[in-house]
Amino acid sequence: MPMDARLDRTKKELSNAGYDAVEKTIAGFCRDEIPGLGVDFNVWSFSRAEQLGLFLGMFVKEGLVREEPALNNLFSFANELYSNYKEVPYHSFNHAMDVTYMVYYMLTDMAVYDQCGLQQVDMAALLLAAIGHDVMHPGNNNMFQVNTKSPAARQYNNESVLENVSKDFVRGLLAKYQVIEGLFLKNQPLPKEQLVLQMTRTIDELILKTDMIHHFRLLECIVQIAESREIIESATTATKGLSPLIESLRLQHSTSSFSFGSINELGIVELKTPKMRQDVLNCILHTADISNPARPFKVCKKWSDLILTEFREQFNIEKQLSLPSSVSLLLDNQPKSQLEFLDIIVRPFFDAMYDLFPRFLNLIDIIAANSREWEQMLPGVDEELPRLGSSNSQKRRATADQTIQPSTQELNLKPVSNSYSGPLTNGRRISIAPGVIEIPASVEKYLSSVNLKQTRASISGTPRRVSLARSMAKAARNALGKFGSSESEVKEEEEEQ
Repeated sequence: MPMDARLDRTKKELSNAGYDAVEKTIAGFCRDEIPGLGVDFNVWSFSRAEQLGLFLGMFVKEGLVREEPALNNLFSFANELYSNYKEVPYHSFNHAMDVTYMVYYMLTDMAVYDQCGLQQVDMAALLLAAIGHDVMHPGNNNMFQVNTKSPAARQYNNESVLENVSKDFVRGLLAKYQVIEGLFLKNQPLPKEQLVLQMTRTIDELILKTDMIHHFRLLECIVQIAESREIIESATTATKGLSPLIESLRLQHSTSSFSFGSINELGIVELKTPKMRQDVLNCILHTADISNPARPFKVCKKWSDLILTEFREQFNIEKQLSLPSSVSLLLDNQPKSQLEFLDIIVRPFFDAMYDLFPRFLNLIDIIAANSREWEQMLPGVDEELPRLGSSNSQKRRATADQTIQPSTQELNLKPVSNSYSGPLTNGRRISIAPGVIEIPASVEKYLSSVNLKQTRASISGTPRRVSLARSMAKAARNALGKFGSSESEVKEEEEEQ
């Protein structure tokens, strides 16, 4: 559907609701009266107007927006973002809203905001980046863009193509509606212009780091922070095993309230440098972006079905164009591909996050439960979805809608460097929801020495689990070196050393 028609349809939908649903949802969210929130969050149970209301409610509830003009501008920003998300199976506005809610859930219910001593500017940057991180996504990955020599791939020199498109589009909308200027941000001594510039650069970095080429670099960052952190009067460390505090954090999956574990008990995470702060923000958004397996299985399975549908549609287009396939060869074995995603990508990252944030234990318990669900489905093939090469997806042809057009807005803000674009280590590639990731050879070697099925059954939160995450990060470090870092990151690392 053309963008103008979709924007008109959105306005009509919201007009028919009289904006009442948006306002009602904002009020309900601020009063904690919205059912279905927490880790059970099911984005499909909320209408488009209600989703926008949830997004605005986060800003109102946290005191980030206090004046009506600023709220109206934020609404216009979110509404236009929605209109520019394409109607693709997975990378739609539903995904954006789901990731945004999980970011908020981690910051608040998981106590990440308080443990890290984050500020309102950090929360606002994360929420704005999350809601826009996949805008304009055409339903195919960066390798497809490069292989088809799309206009966007040429503009961005084949580097994080889709992330750069989203970043530039979000930049333009932030400026168009003066979103940052209207936010109420405490303890910000910077002049307004400098604050806007600094926050925009933070959002740029957040969106760019959702490219999966950065996954192992982010894993390494979070492990290094965990290993070097200074915990003030903490009752929890990764080497103490399951304390009564940790056992008390094993909550029912439907709950979103925590009755035990003060911030001092959970541990204060000191972020000593701006780079450490940006690294943690990047990891928070990345964690939310790969969080589908950390949700109750019904929600997890639906997201898995959607990404496989999107992969299959891309596979069929690549076949039509005689292009090499840039999606996984495991598409016809959903349980196997999901277990690989969980074992190699998701659970190690969540275990590393748990090493810093004890309340993540609830999420990694869910991941373990979902692993058991997928194991029970082996070696079956998901018969509900069309098989590779089927005719069900023939309607989606390789048109200009699949090879996206880049934003042509003129912006004066300095772009964030994103110097790495190619393979990390000539390792094995797998396709996952956020994109294509290459497993470094050193990580593959490490994984070959580990019984993944056995570790899958190990108890979450134990030293063994955290040790596995750290070992994987160290194996990745051997392969990555300085790859995956921007020039500014490398320079800052060298100065700190």
